[in-house]
Amino acid sequence: SPVNSTVSSGTSAIGLVNRSTMKVETSVDETSIAQVSVGDIAEITMDSLAEEKLTGKVTLIDPIGKTVSGLVKYTVIIAVDETDAPVLFGASATVTLFTSEPRTSLAVPISAVQTDNRGEYLLRVKEDGTTERIEIQSGDLSGNLVTISAVGNLQAGDKVQTGAAADAASDDSSGNQRDPGGMPPGGGFGIGG
Repeated sequence: SPVNSTVSSGTSAIGLVNRSTMKVETSVDETSIAQVSVGDIAEITMDSLAEEKLTGKVTLIDPIGKTVSGLVKYTVIIAVDETDAPVLFGASATVTLFTSEPRTSLAVPISAVQTDNRGEYLLRVKEDGTTERIEIQSGDLSGNLVTISAVGNLQAGDKVQTGAAADAASDDSSGNQRDPGGMPPGGGFGIGG
């Protein structure tokens, strides 16, 4: 309120906040809530703070869900670590929860993963242009990539056949062996790590 103004009954004249106990409240979908635990690290960004990133930890997960637009959501409270950033209270925030330790995985395009009666595999392109079958086990999807664990010797930077070239090198459904194809147009695809 402006200086010397009159405050009516039921109106706040001043607001007090404790910056050492700031909290952010977020909603997590029922399909993801089982992955969230008290103590998980959180990264918080706010439009009102431009490029500033705040950190915090999950302190409470409300066990009673609320239905929002047909989806069940659970409220998660994050205690924000102390900061000197000029936080505006009541502002909206974007929260990223880290539910496990970061890890490095090999990833390939989904189109490189083949399956036959022996299991999942991909075709690694060797330096001389020939291919070598590498037994794999597929994992998590991320866009058009899939993480893999390999039984064979596979490393980040190796080239693999993708798409039609990989299909041409595998057995067809009638059991006839197809002639192994060469590199797909534009070459193979490198494995990311």
